[in-house]
Amino acid sequence: MRRFIKAYLTIVAGLILLANFVLVLIYGRQFLIQASVDCVGPVGCGLGASGFLWGVVIFNGVALAISAVIWLLIVRAVPK
Repeated sequence: MRRFIKAYLTIVAGLILLANFVLVLIYGRQFLIQASVDCVGPVGCGLGASGFLWGVVIFNGVALAISAVIWLLIVRAVPK
């Protein structure tokens, strides 16, 4: 049963990490396309979309780190 709990937590954590990675790729692509379109206008290149993208990447990185620490604490708490 304990081995099942560890395996289940590992699979769930892996799926969450994979989903977050895919979301960052999708949003990153969208914001980079939008930033390149913004550069075509008469105003020039703005940092709005790029700054927001970095905010998303940093927030997602922090969220992933926190979830990884929580996963590690839960897995270590389950005795062998």
